[in-house]
Amino acid sequence: MARAGTELRRWALLGLGLTGMVFAGSGLVLQDSARAEPFRVEVAAPGAVAASSLALRWTGRVKPGELAGRVQAKVDGVVVAASVDGEAVALDLGAAGPGVHLIELELRQQGGRTQTVTDTLLVGPFAAVDAPVLEDRIKEADLSTCGLSLTIAESAIQRLLVPPLRERLLGAAQASPLLGPDTVLEQAELTLLRDVMRVRITLAGLNRVGVDAFVIALPRGPRGLELSLLRLGPVEFSGQLRTRATMGGAAIGAAVTGPLAPLGALGGWWVTDRYIERRARREVHEQLETGLAQASSLPLLPEQAELVIGEPRSAVALQFCGPVTIEAGTGIATRLALRSLAPGDGPGPGPVRRGVVLESGPVLGDMSGETADVQLDLSIDAVNALLHAWTDNGLLGDLAAGAGWVPQVDAELQAWTRLHFAGLKIVRAPVLMAADQGVSAPGEPAWALSFGGLRLDLRGGEAVGDLVVAGRGWVRPRFDAASGRLELGGMVDRLRLGCVDGVVLTPCFGALLELGEVERRLDALLAPGTGRLPAIDVRALLRTRTRELRAEGLDVEALRLEVPAGQPGVLRVRARLR
Repeated sequence: MARAGTELRRWALLGLGLTGMVFAGSGLVLQDSARAEPFRVEVAAPGAVAASSLALRWTGRVKPGELAGRVQAKVDGVVVAASVDGEAVALDLGAAGPGVHLIELELRQQGGRTQTVTDTLLVGPFAAVDAPVLEDRIKEADLSTCGLSLTIAESAIQRLLVPPLRERLLGAAQASPLLGPDTVLEQAELTLLRDVMRVRITLAGLNRVGVDAFVIALPRGPRGLELSLLRLGPVEFSGQLRTRATMGGAAIGAAVTGPLAPLGALGGWWVTDRYIERRARREVHEQLETGLAQASSLPLLPEQAELVIGEPRSAVALQFCGPVTIEAGTGIATRLALRSLAPGDGPGPGPVRRGVVLESGPVLGDMSGETADVQLDLSIDAVNALLHAWTDNGLLGDLAAGAGWVPQVDAELQAWTRLHFAGLKIVRAPVLMAADQGVSAPGEPAWALSFGGLRLDLRGGEAVGDLVVAGRGWVRPRFDAASGRLELGGMVDRLRLGCVDGVVLTPCFGALLELGEVERRLDALLAPGTGRLPAIDVRALLRTRTRELRAEGLDVEALRLEVPAGQPGVLRVRARLR
């Protein structure tokens, strides 16, 4: 019994010792394991860049060579066939689209443990960082450079815009001595025709004034809208002022003609009335042209806007990127280009460009049986251009630091290892990729987010070379009706740690992800509503921007997000306003 007790204590101490080695010295255990099975891959250039996927192949040399036939290859999480020639493993990537692609070689060992070596490949085409600013070549613009497509439904214009304009028009008329405080607005109609707006107004007070005008709207430069009078219809003018003028003209005519006074009075009245009609028409024409010219001189789009309030590096410029369409049944539709004003000067190619061409047309579909008021299509290319600019100018790294990711991850890591997470550096911009690339998207609107340029400062282990994180997940936008905020959520699909030493890739610290259930924890941290990712206060923004229409501004009643069928590079936002 004594001997059995001694053996039991010996095995218990051995078990405790092994447990301590795993949780207190995980770096040594992992490195020792790597020495026992020195799985590594040599590549020509880790994290390579390709201008396109035409005839594209990835090749790596597995060390030791006898392991090459045992590896399984994956691209963006999908198992693919590999060509093995000795120690060389080659993958055909001719079907890969633009973006950051994760190349994984997995080696399953005895006991079920898997080691994974991960490389990334950045595939273009790429946009020029210093793209020229559009000026007067709006109609000839390359529509693939348009990042936003905006449509305001005709029903929304009639329901939300025309009533406050009627109130302002009536208030101005009642303050005019020509019409007086008892003036009523008999007619105020805005009719959308093809590329033209027809405005019909009738005011009745001390005098009666009616105007029927046709106005055309065209982009003026990158930010302005030119309104011009296409045609002025009949101008109605009657009342006290006109009666006084015509009666005076009749008296003068009678005095001149003498015995033929009745005929002279009639002629004098007709001449004066025609003169007043022409004069009224000329006055209305001049006043309309003056007012339209003044309106055209004002920029419709702001010169710049900060997407992150108080952060100049987030400033962007909006500009027209095509014609303004005005049409019955559609409303008003236009395309806009979005350009960072602080692009930075980082090395490497420009932002990934899929070449999305946004449609411009009527608001599609309905919301709870009613047509949406506003439809906004956002191009994946516009978002990637911003991510690229914010990486180069340092904003993305500062936002990550400000969110407190480093101390939180460090606290989690030190809770069960002796490793210390001292910081991270974003050396290459993450890239949003359409849902038609790689593993299928979850059952909701989402874009894939892939990255391979995240370098970690992890201390306390024996990693050789740079410790790099590569991964892929999903960005999931969601509108919270209670708060009026458009929130971004995240979901991790794949997360890989690896060491890069020159041209050699090794699976260092890979077991940390399994032992710490890192992917599950990140999913919880990145869920919508947690505040870990940026959110846009749509309600506050809309109210602030629309107080010119009404004192309290407009509000969001409902909002729907979707990736339209057949347009994987587009995020569509449809909103019902009130």
